[in-house]
Amino acid sequence: MRETSRGVYRVSSYIIANTLVFIPFLLIVTLLYTSSVYWLVGLRRNIDGFLYFSLVVWLVALTANSFVACFSTLVPNFITGMSFIYGVMGSFFLFSGYFISKDSVPKYWKFMQYLSLFKYRMNA
Repeated sequence: MRETSRGVYRVSSYIIANTLVFIPFLLIVTLLYTSSVYWLVGLRRNIDGFLYFSLVVWLVALTANSFVACFSTLVPNFITGMSFIYGVMGSFFLFSGYFISKDSVPKYWKFMQYLSLFKYRMNA
């Protein structure tokens, strides 16, 4: 925050650097997660399905990380930012089809499924 307020670097530089740094970390975390979950839940027993599942989970994790990094530059208070992020990410999960089916969502909340960052990754 101090460097940005003094004009040392732009917010876009921070977001790009943060994303590039977290790509390998998120890939490792994704592979650790998917290597256990994919086989335990009994999905297709071939490597193509596993790689596609891993790619989708990695893209979801990368999207979430990038969204949090973008939002963290806009909010000066960490606690306020994290509280807002938890609410927004929770609503994205809720309306992307994880917890509620599309048919069960009330009509006045239908627009939220199009705003969800995770809906497009899971419906690919």
